[in-house]
Amino acid sequence: MASEVLQELAQGFLDKGLVLQGMKCLEALCSSSLQLPASAARTRLQLAQLILQHTAQTSMARHHLERAQLSLQGCPGNLALKCQVASQLAHCLGKLGQVKLQRQTLLKALQLCREQQQLNSVEIAQQWELHFSCRLAALQFQLGDSEAAAAALQLASRLALSQPPLVQVLVNLFSAQLQIATGQQASADETLNRALKLLAASRTLPIASEAAALHMKHLEVHAHVLQLLSALAAGKSASLQTSALQLVQSLLAGLPPAEWSYEWLPRAVVTALLHLIAATILGPMAKQEAAGGHLTQGRRCLDAQMQATAIDLQAGEQAVAVQEAAAALVPSIHLSAGQYAAAMGQDKGIPEAAGQATEILKHYHLFDSPDLGALPQHERAAAMLVVAMTQVQVGDAGASQHFAKALKLAHTTLQNHHLVTQVLTQFAPTTMAAKDSAGASKMLASGVTLAKSLQDLPTQVQALQETARQLSLTGDTTKTQEYLASGERKEQELQQHLLAAADCPEHQMVLQWQPT
Repeated sequence: MASEVLQELAQGFLDKGLVLQGMKCLEALCSSSLQLPASAARTRLQLAQLILQHTAQTSMARHHLERAQLSLQGCPGNLALKCQVASQLAHCLGKLGQVKLQRQTLLKALQLCREQQQLNSVEIAQQWELHFSCRLAALQFQLGDSEAAAAALQLASRLALSQPPLVQVLVNLFSAQLQIATGQQASADETLNRALKLLAASRTLPIASEAAALHMKHLEVHAHVLQLLSALAAGKSASLQTSALQLVQSLLAGLPPAEWSYEWLPRAVVTALLHLIAATILGPMAKQEAAGGHLTQGRRCLDAQMQATAIDLQAGEQAVAVQEAAAALVPSIHLSAGQYAAAMGQDKGIPEAAGQATEILKHYHLFDSPDLGALPQHERAAAMLVVAMTQVQVGDAGASQHFAKALKLAHTTLQNHHLVTQVLTQFAPTTMAAKDSAGASKMLASGVTLAKSLQDLPTQVQALQETARQLSLTGDTTKTQEYLASGERKEQELQQHLLAAADCPEHQMVLQWQPT
């Protein structure tokens, strides 16, 4: 009787929004011996969920969940309760950065589900086995084991066939994410098409509630975001510029205000991701102002989300996630840092950061041409340019081949005018050294024209100076002086921008950046 009174009192407080008082009642229940093992486990599960939702005391929540598991060890049945406790415990361990224990917890829960299927708990066991398979796949990918992640998702896909269509959609979306991340673009597109067909079929059926309508909307946004990311990773953004931008604008305008209805990304992060996609598409189109606007809005969304959730990037789950993401992004960050260092005049021969990019590409076994295919298309083109610049410095005849491949990829596939301009300007001296003065002149003329239209001052200066150097070899003094004077004017203009940029707090951060 006393336990029932405490339970009702706790629920009454919680119904009124008095969470602290409700938690105190549940703590009193947990400290007593008034409940049977299954009821005690259920109380500890409820208390742990409240602790996770309303406090930062993750270790305390873990304690209650581990005690709940102990209470349930001698209780036959209760599969759903046991799985709920295991799921929450795995979540706690993830937040605490205990990924090995998290993996063990998920594997034990999977084994429990398989054992229970032999004891006439087939439907519930299959639902939870699907849940834990998806959770395990996400964790395996986070740990860098894409093969194990794929195996877990294959199991989840088979289990989902007996579930409602929207569950199948969700599993397909998570499978597509893994395929995009591991460079399997054709498989990802096939998986996404399958998910979109299931969604289209589901829209013809009556919608049971507002929550169901919200869930379907979130699945649609998720699918379209993955479509856009797949297109970008495959270098298809140039051919889809208009339709892709329209889709991004449509998704931003129609994004529901509610938080996500399943475990994926916070709404603010999805919004920031859409702005980043828009900026990525607009940048190569020389629409810098519009691209910058999207980047600014995206950063505001992320800043607001981090403040709202009080994320500590030095601890727990966030630290693991940031470390994994940083490791994956290191080559791209080095390439971007190299480009910035060159633009800021911090280069000596090969830009220092471009040299760092070379070393990091070698570390990831991506420096040689056959291995560059492991990078996404944009990074691949930039990496080819870095490799070619390095080869020029050491007199390697393979530089021309890498320049040509980078130019073709940047122009034909990506239509990235910025990258085309940089490749042309760097390629011209090599072409001139090969006795093709006409080809070198055309490259530099195109480089100057594109750099002007893109307001790319560093490349303009370099192209003008190189053109003047080549004209001096022909004895054309008048044109040489014209290009030298033009180059000096642009150099002065560039220096003003460099001084302004150097005052920004991010300046030294970029130049001195090193992976940890």
